[in-house]
Amino acid sequence: MRSFYTASNGCGALLDTIAECVTDHRISLLSIDIFDTALLRRQRSELARFRTAAARFHRIVSETEGDPGFSAIDAFLARIAAARAAYGMNRPHMEGGDPTFAEIAKTVCALLQRPDLEKAYIENELASEIADVQVNPLLGALRRRFPTLRTVFLTDTYLEGHRVRRIFSATRRTGGRPKILSSADGFGSKAAGTLFAHAEQTFRVPPERALHIGDNLESDYLSPKRRGWQALHVPLPPAELAARRNSFEEISRGGRGLPAGFRRDIAFVP
Repeated sequence: MRSFYTASNGCGALLDTIAECVTDHRISLLSIDIFDTALLRRQRSELARFRTAAARFHRIVSETEGDPGFSAIDAFLARIAAARAAYGMNRPHMEGGDPTFAEIAKTVCALLQRPDLEKAYIENELASEIADVQVNPLLGALRRRFPTLRTVFLTDTYLEGHRVRRIFSATRRTGGRPKILSSADGFGSKAAGTLFAHAEQTFRVPPERALHIGDNLESDYLSPKRRGWQALHVPLPPAELAARRNSFEEISRGGRGLPAGFRRDIAFVP
């Protein structure tokens, strides 16, 4: 995936396709998915990212105060349980949106019996997220090719918009505040189509004049198309997806202290 975006023939062909759509449909709003489109992740699954963040959190707290009263495995299992509970209790009024990371972090620290560490936990996971991603070279090419085209970044995630902005800004060399709409902010999700509706209202653009680009077939292509948007699907390559699934299965099969009860309740998320 990274070699595709850095190769002039690959990125150039994609730019030409986008330019054709922008011209043919008189696009006035370019919408880009964040994770695995605007920001490229490393070749590991969400579960592996949780494990790494948990180990980092335990190490940092231990270095600060000695024995924190929980292990790295405890922090990892608490993260899984907190996410499971947050999504299980997600309210209908969210219109397909996600629970917030603030809710998840609060539950994690409650399970660890360390509510005093909530702020530190949030900062730790954000730092782990920043270390896990790199900016897609496509963004700079798009900015040079379409300097006046309005751009917004959309994401379906538990991370609130202001936290996604921190991750995004930490990886960019240029200034400015990217316009970010997250499904954790209460305006729905890409998958449900409601986040696209919110973007239309926010930027006052008719759906046929908006173009969305992303890696997920359902939420980044089929969902915006159902709303009348133009859409371009740029999927993860099979080798990348296989590497992430392997990292998930390594953990879910019982490696590194994951009890059977937890293995039954986790699903593969790239």
